[in-house]
Amino acid sequence: MIAELVDRVLSGDDDAAWELEEATEDDLAALRPHLVRLLDADVYLPERMFRAAGEDVQRAAVARIDMGVTRNFQLFRVLAETRGPVVEAAFVRWLKEPPPGIEAGVLASFLAGSGWDFDDDGRAREICGTTAYGLAPTGTTAPSSDRCPWCGGELWTALDVDTADPRVAGALAHTSWRGRLRIVTCFLCALHGTKYVDVTPDGGAAWSAYTGESPDGRVLVAEPPPRVRLTPGEQLPDLHFADGSALGGRPWWLQDPEYPACPACGKVMAYVGDVAPSDVLANDVAEGAIYLFLHTPCGLAAVVTQND
Repeated sequence: MIAELVDRVLSGDDDAAWELEEATEDDLAALRPHLVRLLDADVYLPERMFRAAGEDVQRAAVARIDMGVTRNFQLFRVLAETRGPVVEAAFVRWLKEPPPGIEAGVLASFLAGSGWDFDDDGRAREICGTTAYGLAPTGTTAPSSDRCPWCGGELWTALDVDTADPRVAGALAHTSWRGRLRIVTCFLCALHGTKYVDVTPDGGAAWSAYTGESPDGRVLVAEPPPRVRLTPGEQLPDLHFADGSALGGRPWWLQDPEYPACPACGKVMAYVGDVAPSDVLANDVAEGAIYLFLHTPCGLAAVVTQND
């Protein structure tokens, strides 16, 4: 059955690719004998088909890129999802000397989209979680005396969790954070550019000078921000959660990926989770997503907002 589906894929039957993904959902290893044929035909979708690729297929894919046999950017994404020593060594080399026709920044975005990059010593570093939990409204946050330097409004507590909770510790294990993590921002001004927050393990959180000046000047906002408290709930079966707020896992981007770089050191910040505005507003049809990031070594969090 697998061989027949592969034949259909290679003949140009698009439906067969998704049937093949479904047929091998619980046994990706069954695809290994056929991956070279798919590789030779420049067939890389669905990407999941290559996640069980052995080092022989990984070497063949790297060689195709090095020899200029293919310029299909999807192959870089496939390799980034596949991981392993062969792939990691290739990306270390390509980030220093990119193959013709592609920039190092684009390669870095493929890695970030797959949840990892490299530290200063060239070792793979996780920037996304390997577990995810839903964030559910379970109470309220206290009013804050801290004010937004841009508009004068009260700062909003987007997240307040503690790694003393095993769920939080698991979801944030890739960040190396220990203690209480509280991230604040301005609910109104979050719509305009990335906001940075100075954070400490005792729950300290303050608007960071790295955010910069307001592009629109300062106007006092009388309306208070949402005071809904979000707390971890059940573990999610999918790391790409698109139906509500989540802690850990990988971001479900509404637009192009926007992994922020730490303004203090330049490293890609680790993904913490996201808040769906409909979870904290009385209007349950509120759109958009608020993505949260953290760089533990520099004690900085970041808030990125996207709209549909």
